[in-house]
Amino acid sequence: MLRHRWRTNNAGKPIYGYECKRHHDTPRIRLQNEQGNPTPICEIKPVGQSKLELMASKIFERVWGDQREIVLQTCKMLDACYKPDADRRADLMKAKDDSIQLLQQQLDDLVVVRARGEIEQDKFLQRTIEIQQQMEALRQSKAQIASEDYNPGRLDMEAIEAALCEAVEMHDGLVSEDFIDLFVSQVTPLSDSRFAWCLDFSPQPTVAFLNLAGQRKYTTCSMDSKLHFGPFADEEGHTIPFPGSLRR
Repeated sequence: MLRHRWRTNNAGKPIYGYECKRHHDTPRIRLQNEQGNPTPICEIKPVGQSKLELMASKIFERVWGDQREIVLQTCKMLDACYKPDADRRADLMKAKDDSIQLLQQQLDDLVVVRARGEIEQDKFLQRTIEIQQQMEALRQSKAQIASEDYNPGRLDMEAIEAALCEAVEMHDGLVSEDFIDLFVSQVTPLSDSRFAWCLDFSPQPTVAFLNLAGQRKYTTCSMDSKLHFGPFADEEGHTIPFPGSLRR
């Protein structure tokens, strides 16, 4: 569909409408008809921006819902699980020390076995060299970790929480364009009053069907009770393919 600037509202913000490329008898369509390749003219009326915003709000309320409490709980879990660089460094150093101690124990046991004559000299020397090389590699790794710069601070949880809450809230009854760009693959008009929204809310592509009624500022929106996953033909025979095969 093509986007056209319809008018400017009282706040000076442009209001757009969306129209199918085949809505008018364009020169391109006329040329195709003359060449024997008739192209049907789309009879679906142009869709105003306000109707799209109304449908987006309905999806936000029904599918996404009020996620503020979930966001806050997520922030608490993130803050509890996060370890500053200093803590991670200490964990790494301890793991290296534990490995060195284990190798040292193997080396001590090897000396005892050799003293008892239970292992030949050449095998004893070969295994001793292998263990010593592993221990040296661990010591070098410890030295590298100790020399690296690190940030001793913690995450700015207030900033993270504010950003996440901003992403899941509506302002002035409208869903942000960033939210739509992230979670909506395509909107397909099925008629003047019925639309299929292809969503990316879950790992599997999801289709939601919405219906408009009324005119202008009295327009109302309803949404089918069920969401449909993957390719789907609704009761009117309209097939909605995978969003992955569509272009935004």
